[in-house]
Amino acid sequence: MARLASYVDEKMRAAADSAPTGDMLRLAVLAALNVADELFRCRDVTARATANWPERAGELERLARSRPHGVESGSGFRVAWVQARRSRASALEPAP
Repeated sequence: MARLASYVDEKMRAAADSAPTGDMLRLAVLAALNVADELFRCRDVTARATANWPERAGELERLARSRPHGVESGSGFRVAWVQARRSRASALEPAP
C-alpha cells in the first residue's frame, strides 16, 4: 500500500510541476489522467506483444513434430525460436 501511495504522490508532484496551480482537485485529475494513460499504453504494448503467440506456438509445435527425434537443438527449431524471441522483443518496444 505504501508503494502505491508513493506512486500516486509522485504523479501528483509531477502534475504540480507541469501545471503549477494551487487547485488540488485539478492536480488530482491530471495525475489520474496520467496514470490512466500509462495503463492504456501498457495494455497496448502487451496486446501487440502477445497477439501472435498462438500462431508462433503452433509453428514451433509443427516444427518440433517434424523432427524425427522430437525437439532437439536442430537448426530449424533454433531459427524459429530466435525469430519468435526477436518478434517479441520488437513488439515490446514503445511505439514512435
